[in-house]
Amino acid sequence: MGTLQTRYGGDEIYTKNGAVLIAINPYKSINTYGDKELQQYKSSIALEREPPHIFAVAAAAHRALIGSGRGQAVVISGESGAGKTESARFVLVYLRYVSNATVELEKRIHAANPLTEAFGCAKTLRNDNSSRFGKFLKLHFDISAKIKVRSSC
Repeated sequence: MGTLQTRYGGDEIYTKNGAVLIAINPYKSINTYGDKELQQYKSSIALEREPPHIFAVAAAAHRALIGSGRGQAVVISGESGAGKTESARFVLVYLRYVSNATVELEKRIHAANPLTEAFGCAKTLRNDNSSRFGKFLKLHFDISAKIKVRSSC
């Protein structure tokens, strides 16, 4: 617990424990999600040597997809108000960045959130709009590991 407190006190909200990334919601804006960080994790030769970050998780999943050609999953878990929705958003930001997809694609995916949030929500101490169910987002990638846009029927 001391390590988490020390890192959190220095606005280092991510800590790794083996293959698990522990994220503590800072309840404030921190500047660690810009182009500099996106490029850092995209170009890293050894992700395990990089500081713990949600972009490192997304980069590892993307690289495993490329290397194995098999689907990958990122599981984001935590209590109400822990920042799961934000973490999922940052995974998507990274995947869009490495896939050279448009910001418009990201906006289209996020536009579905209000619909899913409308069902089963409740107010908690930490979150005025707490979901009462899990969310599932499935992205499809082409042969070059870029996000595929599927046309709607």
